[in-house]
Amino acid sequence: MDDGAEFSGKTVDEAVAAAEEHFGVEKDAMTVEVLSQGSRGVFGLGAENARIRARVDHAPVAGAEDQFVAGEDEDIIEREIPEEPSPREAAALAEEARQVLSELLTSMGFNADVSIRGTETPIMLAITGSNLGVLIGRRGDNLAALQFMLNLLLSKNRRQWPRIVIDIENYRARREDSLRTLADRLAYRVRRNGRPFTLEAMPASDRRVIHLALRDRPDVETYSIGEGPARRVVIAPKQRVQT
Repeated sequence: MDDGAEFSGKTVDEAVAAAEEHFGVEKDAMTVEVLSQGSRGVFGLGAENARIRARVDHAPVAGAEDQFVAGEDEDIIEREIPEEPSPREAAALAEEARQVLSELLTSMGFNADVSIRGTETPIMLAITGSNLGVLIGRRGDNLAALQFMLNLLLSKNRRQWPRIVIDIENYRARREDSLRTLADRLAYRVRRNGRPFTLEAMPASDRRVIHLALRDRPDVETYSIGEGPARRVVIAPKQRVQT
């Protein structure tokens, strides 16, 4: 793979989740090369993270949670991985993103304000207003689709894929808190019962929160199964190393 960015995690699945969160797309929309499977070591000694190289290939297929359905004549090209922009470039991109998102929301019939929450990568935009629940959707599905659409629109006439993250009424922070609480509760259940537990299908950003919340637990481990919108996190008892 000539182009791409490297990601790491305790497992290949965790590294893939990091890539999905980075690009805002599912695994099916990326080319992924496994550089190293990693090693658990013995009693934590000599452990090495798994490493992958990933890049965005195409827009997700219809039905994926972070999707944009292009017209039949839309030419979606392969994009290079973005380098870190300068502060001036980041500020300009953030303002352009704010304007594009404001116009997009107006065209959709929403009376909402868009502000720039941060210009460090990834650039953060915040939407405030009334009756915005439909923009969030079930488990943030609509928010993920809106975010992908914005990044796709901004990628036109650019060789680099933008990294813009959208939040609505602090939904992401509240969602992350809820997921971390869920992860802790299920980890206790898995440790007590000694059996794996498979969560419901969720977007890449939610899966990443689960992985990170439990990555340092000595009693459980996490990995993902399934493909595309059916991808799920499994919390399982950690296998002890035999000596």
